[in-house]
Amino acid sequence: MTLTLATAKITGNPGESGWAQVHEFRPEEEDKLKTRGELFAVIATSKGGKAPGAVQPGGNLDSVVAGRELLGRLHEEYFGKTEKPAFHALKEAVEKVTSEFSSAWGDVQIAAASFIGDVVYSAVGGGAEAAVFRDGMLAKILTSAGQESGVISASGYPKDGDIFLLGTKSFFQILPHGVIKAALEGGSPAEAGEALAPFIHSREDTGNVGVVVMKFERGESYVPKIETEEETSPAQEVSAPIEKKAATPPPTSPASLIRPFFEKVVAWVTGAIGRTLPERRIFVKSPPAELTGVGNRRLAISVGLILLILLVVSIAFGIKQKAANVKKEKYETRLNQAKHDLEEAEKLYSLDAARARELFASARSLISEIESEGVEDQEVAEAKSQIDEKEGLILGIYRVTPELFIDLSILSSGLSGDDLAGSEDRFFVLDREGRKVVGVEFDAKKTEVVAGPDAISSADYLASYENRVFVLGDGISEVGQTPKKVIEKDWEGEALPYSYAGNMYLVDKNAKTIWRYPGTLEGFGDRSKWNTSEINLNFNDLAAVTVDGSIWLITNSGEISRFSLGNKVTFSINGLVPELSSGASIYSNEALKYIYILDRVGSRVVVVDKNGEYKAQYMGDSISEAVDLAVSESTKKIILLAGSKLYSIEIKHLD
Repeated sequence: MTLTLATAKITGNPGESGWAQVHEFRPEEEDKLKTRGELFAVIATSKGGKAPGAVQPGGNLDSVVAGRELLGRLHEEYFGKTEKPAFHALKEAVEKVTSEFSSAWGDVQIAAASFIGDVVYSAVGGGAEAAVFRDGMLAKILTSAGQESGVISASGYPKDGDIFLLGTKSFFQILPHGVIKAALEGGSPAEAGEALAPFIHSREDTGNVGVVVMKFERGESYVPKIETEEETSPAQEVSAPIEKKAATPPPTSPASLIRPFFEKVVAWVTGAIGRTLPERRIFVKSPPAELTGVGNRRLAISVGLILLILLVVSIAFGIKQKAANVKKEKYETRLNQAKHDLEEAEKLYSLDAARARELFASARSLISEIESEGVEDQEVAEAKSQIDEKEGLILGIYRVTPELFIDLSILSSGLSGDDLAGSEDRFFVLDREGRKVVGVEFDAKKTEVVAGPDAISSADYLASYENRVFVLGDGISEVGQTPKKVIEKDWEGEALPYSYAGNMYLVDKNAKTIWRYPGTLEGFGDRSKWNTSEINLNFNDLAAVTVDGSIWLITNSGEISRFSLGNKVTFSINGLVPELSSGASIYSNEALKYIYILDRVGSRVVVVDKNGEYKAQYMGDSISEAVDLAVSESTKKIILLAGSKLYSIEIKHLD
């Protein structure tokens, strides 16, 4: 889909409160347009400081000169070198320019975005913000907290009708949320600008207020009208006398009198063949006496040959049709049975899902058997189509091709995911080798680097609870703004962590025990043994753990164990075909209705309820490449982690 842009720009009156400028640039060079796209930027500062080589910003002329110098540096950093991806180049340009000029001016806000193809890359720093208006909802997607918090960035695919706003912090503070939303509901950036400008210009402290409003619209191709010579030339009237002459009838001959009669005979014979086929006898009448004349023998012979050919063709067609009927008799009973089973399966699905699946499997088996015999029949094809269409509804089998959700390597060069932990609306990805943790929102795809190598000395596994993120390495450390070790290592060998309800649970493979570390104000208290009895499980084969009130463990061989209140609870999956023979990961939490199991060998994600009843399975070849998963039923997304890429599957079994 080709999108076009319509924009509107608004700035306040420069004065004691500072100044703001809005910039829009489209490079003329085709290579730069292709790699860097159109650039939009909003810059602002309060009064104070002096730009390197520029005059004091304050007056109108001073602010224009200072703004040009800042924009010149932004252009130089962003368009100067095109070997870097646009996403990284934009973020680094905003970071560098914000840092340079804020040291002299005191504070600098920059909100920038580039539109390349159908992708928008955006970055904000110094307190600037970005928001999107979609389907009647206004939401902020990027909010920078100031110079100390650095620059944050994001990328995404806009939809037809989306309105994107890049603005200074004071714009979103001065104008109420409802006023901005009401101005955007008209759908036109120009109308929005006319509605918002009076609110800004009527105040005295709006010097550093600036915003650019961008609307994405579907492009329409214009096909010019092609005028023909008849359309462009003036019409001319031509008249001439018309003489009417009586038509002279052709001379009558014996053949012309006989021909209509035999044409009727041939038509009657052809119709009789089509209606009766060979089951009825076809009588060929002798030609009438008029044909006995010497002059009409050739016509009689021709008619006779035609009738003979039609007779032979009709007999051959009849034999073929009879053979087809005999062949159909061999499978017609099975075809009718398959149709009946499919109809009954649809009726019973909501009442008895197990019986409905048995009937559906019977119908599919019968149709497959008929097809294996080489049968080509429209009824069989229609039955096969209905079975394929209703497979998801009745059997819970959905054939899917996961879509690319986010390319992590764009967010940070060389980033590759190894472990994943999540909550209801957000999940985190761990890059063990790069010692980085990235946070991603299920709904908005908003991403951020939570921690880097400077905060993580070693990391084997990841755990999270709400917005707190922990890594297990030499002990367990909480990462984020103030990294700190919260649990000293008191176990040997490999262990799997999971944070739930403020506590930390550790599955100790070497000790064959589950430890519980209670949450405290400072971190976590001393551990205690959570399980009340010995766990009879092959811990060396253990693949993953998840907690939703119960603790769930899954092995590489597909064995699932459930524990509650320290004791093992009987659990088995009912109705899954084929049964689990492998398992790579298991995911659930207190907000989810179902348990989600990643079966890499089977190239599928299996869904069961928390009593073990089978619900659905999503099957696709590329699922075998995934190493972990996270799920949000509220946004209907299954997220798969496969190295440097995150893929998504739309949840359909909740409908």
